[in-house]
Amino acid sequence: MMFRPVSQQRSRGFTLIEVMIVVVIVGILAAVAYPSYTRYMQSTRAEEAKAMIMDYVSALEGFRAKNFAYPADNNAAKTLAPELYTSDFYTPNYTRNSQHDFTITAAPKGMMSGCQSMQYSSGDGLNQHGSWDDDKHC
Repeated sequence: MMFRPVSQQRSRGFTLIEVMIVVVIVGILAAVAYPSYTRYMQSTRAEEAKAMIMDYVSALEGFRAKNFAYPADNNAAKTLAPELYTSDFYTPNYTRNSQHDFTITAAPKGMMSGCQSMQYSSGDGLNQHGSWDDDKHC
């Protein structure tokens, strides 16, 4: 009977068990990190939309200063903030309640679809500070 000589050389590389342990650890980290990342992105997008709406409000106030009234409808107001109307995350809707009062509602879409709508109401002509109705974005 012939025996092969035993090699004293160690083999190089990883065993299947070592690779599987790494895969499990990476999977656990991803399962914890992804929901947190998604919430962070939704919060960031909501704040970005709020800033865009405030720019829109500023443009509407400029329009009112020149014309003594807000735009008549959503189509007329779109020209003041085209970037808001092309957003991938919110669909805005402008409503003029009177010559001196308007409401902007931003309905979520895309990755923001699980969030609530945001609503900004101007004042009534005497109360020009405006107010937000967005208790909880996401």
